[in-house]
Amino acid sequence: PSGIVETTFVDTGDDTETFTVANLGFGFGITEDFELGAHLVNLLVDPDTDLADPSVYVMYRFIDGDFELGVFGEVSVPFERDSTVTGGMPIALHLGDSVRIDTGPFVQHDFELENDPDFIAPFQLPINVSRQVAIGPEAATILREFERDDFLLGFFAGYTFTSGGGTLGDI
Repeated sequence: PSGIVETTFVDTGDDTETFTVANLGFGFGITEDFELGAHLVNLLVDPDTDLADPSVYVMYRFIDGDFELGVFGEVSVPFERDSTVTGGMPIALHLGDSVRIDTGPFVQHDFELENDPDFIAPFQLPINVSRQVAIGPEAATILREFERDDFLLGFFAGYTFTSGGGTLGDI
């Protein structure tokens, strides 16, 4: 998930560790189905403070309606470390006019760690509290190297910029 704040619970076998990340990014709709975006700030704030490399992404939706299906690709810009690439198939299921379930299978590979890719299964529940503002919970299961699992839990908020009656972009 790419919400504003995420807290990750990592099972260490004998105790549970947590860490919190603050994110800030944006996306621009180039066409009705094609989006370009970036995650500019990815700040680990607990237990230590660390700023991760920014990333850019592309998303294309090829099924639209109450059920949406697309393809997604993201790559980090290697300032501090080697790149990380993520690919997947975002799925959206509309539950009326103001609630949606976002999920889908994703795979991520971190070239810095030189290990097997990770499988990510995110879950977001965007709730439109107005035409331009959405808030909601988010969670994800990550299978590190398709073996060890981590669970992410957080909350996000988003704002949609409009122009001339259409969507200009999201933050």
